[in-house]
Amino acid sequence: MDALISTLEDIFRLDQAAQLFLIRLGLQLGLFSIFVLLSLVIGRYTPSLVRFVLRRVASDRVSDIYVNFVKPIEPLFRTSGSLILISLSLSLLEAYDGIYAILSFFITLTLVISLAWLASRLFRQFVRIYGIDLVRASI
Repeated sequence: MDALISTLEDIFRLDQAAQLFLIRLGLQLGLFSIFVLLSLVIGRYTPSLVRFVLRRVASDRVSDIYVNFVKPIEPLFRTSGSLILISLSLSLLEAYDGIYAILSFFITLTLVISLAWLASRLFRQFVRIYGIDLVRASI
């Protein structure tokens, strides 16, 4: 039994550089995990941020714009907002090429799909609200 323990200690013995690398990697992964959780929490408020921006940019019609365009697809805004923040948080792992490449691929793919879905739903809302009235007016 002692020989087995001694053999395992020899196999898993790491030099100081490897220990430092693993400590830094653990800290970066922990910090990335914290930022992912913060992104999920902050992403929940994306519709409120959109409403705030619309109030600043537009005037009295903001409530109509928000109710017609954003309100029906609020969950999609939350998802897209969270994914954007997670994508920004990914920069913490750029020093670790392998992990960064894998996570970057999946997060970027998910983000692009989410933004494309959001754009299509916004266009659909636009057509429903204004397109039908334009077609009716032209007939």
